Amino acid sequence: MFNIFAEDGIVTFIKQHSMAVIATVDVSGQPNTSTIYYAITKNDDIFFITKSQTAKFENLRLNNKTAMTIADPQKPIALNMMGHAEEIIDPSERDNALQTIFKLSYEHLHDFAPIIKLHKGSFAAFKFIPSDAKFTDFTKTIGNVHEDMKHF
Repeated sequence: MFNIFAEDGIVTFIKQHSMAVIATVDVSGQPNTSTIYYAITKNDDIFFITKSQTAKFENLRLNNKTAMTIADPQKPIALNMMGHAEEIIDPSERDNALQTIFKLSYEHLHDFAPIIKLHKGSFAAFKFIPSDAKFTDFTKTIGNVHEDMKHF
């Protein structure tokens, strides 16, 4: 849980969006990025799902360090976070994550492919745990760009 975000509106920003780019690292140390659907729980935990036979899944199994970027598609505002991902093993928590993301991808993201159309393997759920975050708002006038840095 990272409710320290609540004081500056970052949680609100996260809740207003549902797609992000996640970066993982492969066995040779090369970065790999993927677009994901994510959700945030009432405890302010961020979770996402992936198929078990994807590069992202394999990378997370080898090295759980990751970074996530959430950008507003309408405004020059972005949240960049570094941290790690933990696989959700508890069956009830995993099923809840899967159902939440499936519902989100079908009901709210009509312009994007639903995640259920992916064909590689079974689904795995992960919780993203941030260690550092940078929230940047470029909607301000020149010289007044707003940036917040957080270390957890």
